[in-house]
Amino acid sequence: MRSVIVALLVWSGTTAAAVEPARSIVLVEDGRSPYVIVLAAQASPSEQHAARDLRHSLGGATGVELPIVTEGQASALSAPRIFVGAGKLARERLSAGAPVDWEKLGDEGFVLRSVEAGERTDIVIAGGRQRGTMYGVYTLLDRLGFRWYTNRKTWYPEAAVLRLAPVDEVGGPAFMYREPYIHEAFDADWAVRNRVNSMSARLDESRGGRVGVHGVHTFGRLIPVSLYDEHPEYFPLIGGQRVTGYVQRCLTNPDVVRVAADSLVAWMDRNPEGVFFSVSQEDTELLCECVPCTRKMEAEESPMGLYLDFVNQVAEIVEPHHPDKYVSTLAYWFTEKPPKTVRPRDNVFIRLCPISICVAHPFTECSEAASRNFAQYLSEWGKITDRIIIWHYNTNFKHFPMPFPNFGEFTRDIVTYHRNGVQGIFFQGSAASPGGGDADLRAWVMARLLWDPYQDADALVDEWMHAVYGKAYAPMRAYYDLIHAQVAAPDAHLHIFESPSRDLFPADVVSEAFRLQEAAYALAAGDETARYYIGKSRLAVDFVDYELSTGLLRVVDGVYRPVGSSKTAADHARLLEQLAAYDVTAIREESRDSDLYTMLRQRVDTHEVVALENESLRLHVVPQLGAKIAGLIDRETGVDLLHDSGPEAIYYPVSGGYSESTAWTWGATGFANVYAAELQGRKLHLTADASGGLRFERTIALPKTGSRIDISSAIINTGNEPRTYKLVCRMYLKADAKRVTVEARRSDGGFAIPTASEAKMHQFFPLMTYRYDGVNKPSGGWRLTHLEQGYVVESSFDVDQVASCHLITSQRGGWALMEIQSAEREVPPGGRIQIDHTWTVSR
Repeated sequence: MRSVIVALLVWSGTTAAAVEPARSIVLVEDGRSPYVIVLAAQASPSEQHAARDLRHSLGGATGVELPIVTEGQASALSAPRIFVGAGKLARERLSAGAPVDWEKLGDEGFVLRSVEAGERTDIVIAGGRQRGTMYGVYTLLDRLGFRWYTNRKTWYPEAAVLRLAPVDEVGGPAFMYREPYIHEAFDADWAVRNRVNSMSARLDESRGGRVGVHGVHTFGRLIPVSLYDEHPEYFPLIGGQRVTGYVQRCLTNPDVVRVAADSLVAWMDRNPEGVFFSVSQEDTELLCECVPCTRKMEAEESPMGLYLDFVNQVAEIVEPHHPDKYVSTLAYWFTEKPPKTVRPRDNVFIRLCPISICVAHPFTECSEAASRNFAQYLSEWGKITDRIIIWHYNTNFKHFPMPFPNFGEFTRDIVTYHRNGVQGIFFQGSAASPGGGDADLRAWVMARLLWDPYQDADALVDEWMHAVYGKAYAPMRAYYDLIHAQVAAPDAHLHIFESPSRDLFPADVVSEAFRLQEAAYALAAGDETARYYIGKSRLAVDFVDYELSTGLLRVVDGVYRPVGSSKTAADHARLLEQLAAYDVTAIREESRDSDLYTMLRQRVDTHEVVALENESLRLHVVPQLGAKIAGLIDRETGVDLLHDSGPEAIYYPVSGGYSESTAWTWGATGFANVYAAELQGRKLHLTADASGGLRFERTIALPKTGSRIDISSAIINTGNEPRTYKLVCRMYLKADAKRVTVEARRSDGGFAIPTASEAKMHQFFPLMTYRYDGVNKPSGGWRLTHLEQGYVVESSFDVDQVASCHLITSQRGGWALMEIQSAEREVPPGGRIQIDHTWTVSR
């Protein structure tokens, strides 16, 4: 396998449209062809498939199907012939020209050559038996004008006579691994015809198989949490104790190396066709704080020093068992920066993941620090190793259908990647279901550039639009330019987790988008293909318009209902019809019980409110929306202390106020469930059954007097198997981040400004996050002062039930979040995690 890691750049050939008739090779004319397709003896499955698809494609364009013969048949002995595969006859014909370096062609390279044979001309397509010959066939079809712009049809060359210019080229891909991870690119025929070797397309043996990376965030797979009870030393030391759950591992423990290597060997044994296998960090910053791990990270001036050293040790153990396979690891988030001295082994690939960069501008030109840093890291990694693959992000992961104007970024970054020696790219887009309105265009442009990144990307966009939109090209091109103009300015940044906003999609831009799409639809009368893709593009704008026009929900006349919304339940129903028409089944990356389709409807619905009050406070609880507390009101002043998010938030209207869940990220449950509510005086009992055999129970109580809220929160494992989770209780408060002050209770009962275990700016948003745990955990209580209008909110809790406290302050959103979390642990059937806590309001 090592010998095929060669990046070959295609040599450009003359297109069919530019052929001079006097010099051209006539393949089909007047409904006839003198050619036969000669298949090499012992042809590989992909070569056999390529020969059949060549015959099928030529027949589809001209009505003439060329016969397929093998080298031993009489008709294979006289010209004109199209040779498919490096058989004996093909090699003889090639020997008349420049020598072919067959070893250099590897698995994916090919030679495409026309060879004179008296008055006839043979065409030889021969290369790597796995995919090379097959890619040569599709390169020939490309030269003839065949295109597969989408997975719904073939675009045939428009010519009465099928001609080819004399050709002599050696070709191959610029990148060894090419994956547009977009649902529209998963069709196996589309993928192979566009010369993509992605794992997601499920390419079978007849289509050359696939290249891909098995797994990501694999510590849990290689060193499972089930080992914690017997070997807590395998797990990270955090806050002075070994912890389990979704955490990293203690990577300086030699036994962890051995366990991971044994697991990896077994994994490779089960997947003999695999090429890359991931040994990579979990998607969390809960790193080990033990002395050896900390010293390694500090000495290497990057956590990557610790992580890469661990991966190297695993890869060394694995190599004798599977010398034909590679270990990949992530340079992602906190491991993006290269280490000072540690270098990857020869069988280790670095998978760089620029998750924080702005995707509006090429990262070499963007003014944001994350983009500048990544450009530097890529350059540094390129000096360290030639074993680099890229995980590049190409959609809004919270809003798959929305327009995502990043073509000016990824089409130029791909050139930078190639110039820095990158060997493969995984372009992650909307994969769970058909995605945004430009998903088909995006997939095709990516496929073309993954083969040859030095093409004119804008010309590719134009070509696709002319072919697919036909007469509607002009307004659809204008729409594309309109959307991309929103991020053209140097300070107009775009990121992969942003919610749609009026800054990005002003009302006049949305209106103009609709006007252009309506004009395009009219021009495409009678063109079913064009209208289909115009409608798909319209869906993207409708989706954004719905999200931005649903207004706010407020408690009015005892119910929680939309105020200022221009959308209705009928609009929601129409949006669902549009999504269904394009088979869109997922509109964001993560789900569990927080179904976004439901939340979109909840934006325009009216919801029951349970009011709980005493002489000092009034609470508005909305059982249908995760039993969120939507209002915490001081009855004396009428001030509502809670911050409720707006329609730009992905989880709206569930998000905001006070809520509880198992987490606030991957796989979280609880915060969006429907709760049953039972009110008994000043006490409210709430229950909800969540996915995975979990039950949430919560009791909220107010004393007869006083500004205090007593809450008892629990998650119970009602299933038959142990479950690992934690309980999180959070409250969003109205606050100015510049004024708010956090104070923690000391062991003597007093309060002081605490030392954070960790304080940092959020990697995606203008948020500051602070974690207080271990020796820095408050002694049973903490509070925020200088809230809106001078209020103070104090949170008190059982110190044995709470493992950590988290504070997040928004730099522009006008809120602060207080969050208490239990430890994450395995809970047996019937077991529970409980937190008893109190929230007190004062001025």
